[in-house]
Amino acid sequence: MNLDTFMDDFGRDLTRAAKTRSRRRRRLALRLTPVIPVGAALALALTLLPGGGGSVDAIAAARAALAPDGEIVHMKVQMGFGRGGSLPPVEQWYAADPKRWRTRTEALAVPGKGRLRPTQFETAFSNDRVRFYDQRRDVVTIWRADQHPRTFGPGLLGGDPATDLREQLGKGGVRDDGVVTVDGKRVRRLVQDSERQRFVYYMDPDTFAPVSGHISLKRPDGKRFRGPQFTVVLYERLPLNEQTEQLLKFDKTPETRYVWR
Repeated sequence: MNLDTFMDDFGRDLTRAAKTRSRRRRRLALRLTPVIPVGAALALALTLLPGGGGSVDAIAAARAALAPDGEIVHMKVQMGFGRGGSLPPVEQWYAADPKRWRTRTEALAVPGKGRLRPTQFETAFSNDRVRFYDQRRDVVTIWRADQHPRTFGPGLLGGDPATDLREQLGKGGVRDDGVVTVDGKRVRRLVQDSERQRFVYYMDPDTFAPVSGHISLKRPDGKRFRGPQFTVVLYERLPLNEQTEQLLKFDKTPETRYVWR
């Protein structure tokens, strides 16, 4: 049941109840109704909805928390694969209107003689261009957005985490399970089911900030198994201005080389 349906039913119930009251009580109710704050009435309605209620509002709020107007979303996301270990954390910055984002991840690279050393890989998007920066080689490779090989990249699905999560939540068929407890923490759970996978998304029940989630994949026999999972270890929103806009750009060197694809 969504909020509109609930409020329609709620109004009809009030009308039926009012017909059984005396004229004096109806007049009293009408005199008292205007003093009930609209916000309090809405809060009451939301608490009465199944599962904590307001699924459409919760989904919209979750997507807005990943792309707020006039701000930069800064997140650090830890990706994992069940018991198969975890990947290096992905740090990302995202700004909407116009859409721009940058991700940064650390990895171990082999410089030449089998010695491992940490290095950084960065991906950035702006002006319909995707740029990939290999710090070890000090090279930026540039693609048109429609030609970018999304088979690699540090995001959840090959892009940046904020965009990937928002696209998953925008596919339709998202169910709001309301507030639940996971690992001793109160979170709000959204679930998006498709023929091949199930996407479970946990967020803060008050601020709608992302917390964690996972993807379950379906085998040919119909059984599901746990796929990638993620935990948001850092989430903050920064005002978008001339200074913070620099966070959307690579930390290059004067010798950085550019390659166009």
